Amino acid sequence: MEIFAKSDIGRKRSCNEDSYGYSISSGIGCSLFVVADGMGGAKAGNVASRIAVTAMIEYFEEHLKKLSDVNQICDGLHQGVAHANQLVMEAAAGSEEYRGMGTTIVCACIVEKYLIVLNVGDSRGYLITGKSGTQLTEDHSYVEHLVKTGQIDRTEAKSHPRRNEITRALGAIPNVQADLFLYDYREGNWVILCTDGLTRMVEDRELFRVVRKEGKPERICDKLVELANRGGGLDNITVVAAKL
Repeated sequence: MEIFAKSDIGRKRSCNEDSYGYSISSGIGCSLFVVADGMGGAKAGNVASRIAVTAMIEYFEEHLKKLSDVNQICDGLHQGVAHANQLVMEAAAGSEEYRGMGTTIVCACIVEKYLIVLNVGDSRGYLITGKSGTQLTEDHSYVEHLVKTGQIDRTEAKSHPRRNEITRALGAIPNVQADLFLYDYREGNWVILCTDGLTRMVEDRELFRVVRKEGKPERICDKLVELANRGGGLDNITVVAAKL
């Protein structure tokens, strides 16, 4: 497995509220990659995303990393997200400075021939093969709801005035619901996790083209961040690229 991650403040923000982390298994067991996009303003957003990523990685390493049963891992990932949500809520309740903070989260877990992806919010996961690219997650956002219900199309969604509103986040409610998806993968496939600072600036087809052309995780991350900044850099940009 090859992996690289990069996080950039972008061109418009005063601080970086994104966080990422990963835990790679060198033997029997599974590996986990995590990306989070904090909200709540400057310091609070940064705190929320870092709590979520740290909590998820620590829970994974303590309870899941040596497992090989896919069903147990899926259940454990849901429990890990619930644990991360609880810690974000506790931190927000314990400090007026952090009150109201929250974060998205997207995780990818590799076990045997399976790829498990789960998310809360609009940070995304993608799978890219030699011939195709697929968005693995579904955004929990207001505009995605409008698209799914036929009220607007994808083109209108890109410029909708409420396109930044998410409908689920860690830290928002006690029993947050994460969506979980199970996929098969093949050796040589790519997994990309990223925040909306990338996907708002770079079209999916361009993201897929970069992955295939650059071919190395570090070059992929560098190029995608460059393109997002060239497109305006309106938000923090975080990318994890892993060749499976």
